Amino acid sequence: MRSLALGRADCCHGLPLAVSKAPPRFSSVVYTQVSLNAAAVLREEIETLLCKQAIRVVPQADAQRGWYSRYFVVPKRGGGLRPIMDLRTLNKHLRVFKFRMLTLRQFLRAVGPGDWFTSIDLTDAYFHIAVHPDHRRYLRFAFEGVAYEWLVLPFGLSLAPRTFTKCVEAALAPLRMRGVRVLSYLDDLALIGRSRDEALAHTGAVLSHIQRLGFSVNLKKSSLIPSQKLSFLGLEICSLTSRARLSERRICAFRDCLAQFQLARSLRFRQFLQLLGQMASMIAVVPLGLLLMRAFQHWLLSHRLNASHHLQKKIVVTQGCMKALSPWREPRLLCQGSPIGRVLFRVVVSTDASLTGWGAVCNGAAVKGAWSSAQRSLHINCLELLAFHLSLKRFLSELRGKHVLVRTDNTTVVSYINRQGARGHSCF
Repeated sequence: MRSLALGRADCCHGLPLAVSKAPPRFSSVVYTQVSLNAAAVLREEIETLLCKQAIRVVPQADAQRGWYSRYFVVPKRGGGLRPIMDLRTLNKHLRVFKFRMLTLRQFLRAVGPGDWFTSIDLTDAYFHIAVHPDHRRYLRFAFEGVAYEWLVLPFGLSLAPRTFTKCVEAALAPLRMRGVRVLSYLDDLALIGRSRDEALAHTGAVLSHIQRLGFSVNLKKSSLIPSQKLSFLGLEICSLTSRARLSERRICAFRDCLAQFQLARSLRFRQFLQLLGQMASMIAVVPLGLLLMRAFQHWLLSHRLNASHHLQKKIVVTQGCMKALSPWREPRLLCQGSPIGRVLFRVVVSTDASLTGWGAVCNGAAVKGAWSSAQRSLHINCLELLAFHLSLKRFLSELRGKHVLVRTDNTTVVSYINRQGARGHSCF
């Protein structure tokens, strides 16, 4: 099999799969077997994919080669069943590329007070990217005696998010050079204008541009009329109040997940990781969210379990776990939200510590102190962090309600402040 670097696809033939080791060898045609209800859903899915030219029927003479994956179905949030192709085995043979997607923090810094918003939803995102003919045989499945292969990137392929993101970013680059403020997260685009007229004009320019490039737009899911409120990435943003908060759906989903954690109840390790993942996804709009999740992180890490091997292992919810989760049960925590836009001014506090004492300066005023005999036995990193804490207490009247920039020569303290603690250590 020919291996080409990702990103150097032949525009005429499609994207080759970038393999990290020998591709999986053909053993037999693996047929998907599901229940009667699921079979009806899968037949409908196959018919839809054939109409969209996302898959094709494999000629019988060519069916005895390539790699076959199975389909399975999962319940949809709103009811019904969703077919999903299990590509986990194939993904193990593909190269892993690091890339960055839009984060909530980046998005919140990009918007500001008084901005106007629109949003564009792209239809069948991955279907815009064809797969190279030589590699389509590794994206096969079989159902009810018929073999099929994907002609475009399927959902579940590990290369798909990075590939599609890079294509969208390349498509939007010329618009950004012209001053259009547009952010993308997979198939969701958010447009930002300083005025209603600017947002409307830029929305028309983006629509015309991406449709000319061949992208399909889902007009029903898009919001093309400028507004000062926007729902994007599970957030509700309002430029009139200059705040962003979690959507009601995300709040309800988190509370439903959290409600499972009751004292003495046994839950699978997978459920603990799911809760931790939901916490991590919200920290940009939950005040001190990262700090609040540290206790639960430390408690879970103390079990020394591995996500690759222990997902189904059961863990008992202890008193320690309940205590770690108690801040997240506070009703107001998830509803407070956070301010949007860039921080334009910060009060600077400079701190330093030695083995004998500490000192700090803020706005020309200086404070200092000496360590007690018990404190002098602490590690210097702990003393530096304690100096930071004491400095904030001394200058609290000047710092309350303001953004603070701490200057220190201790990298450990910098890391602990910026990361609101540490994942594996709770000694500080």
